[in-house]
Amino acid sequence: MDVSFSGGPTGVEFTGELSDFIMCDVCEKYPHIKEHIKITPIEANELLAPFTPKLRQYATNHLSKSGVTIMKEIVKEVQEEKILLKDGTEIPYGLLVWSTGMGPSEFVNNLNLPKSRGRVGIDKWLCTVSRRCIFNWRLCRLR
Repeated sequence: MDVSFSGGPTGVEFTGELSDFIMCDVCEKYPHIKEHIKITPIEANELLAPFTPKLRQYATNHLSKSGVTIMKEIVKEVQEEKILLKDGTEIPYGLLVWSTGMGPSEFVNNLNLPKSRGRVGIDKWLCTVSRRCIFNWRLCRLR
């Protein structure tokens, strides 16, 4: 069974937890299962791109030591039993956990506020850059 994830915060956290569960708990009772499971986060950019290089390297090292294969490529298409990458590679999977980031909603796109990477620009106090009286929490998403 192949398991694939994204390389963002949610995907990396879930990848680590699943890897630990399989390698520590499942393999204790079913040692033969390890050879049948492959965990592969796929990320177009850097693993945990919004974080510091030191944290990204720590996460990469920890996951690699746990037997996780990290791929740096763009997902072009997801089909019923395989993932197609931009470079033409096909990755079969048994379980796919899709945990990619969310883009801004139409509401956010239409706000008359400065944007940063498509989202409302904020300062270190989480206030919008142009209007100090507007507090913004980027993880919120209006639907």
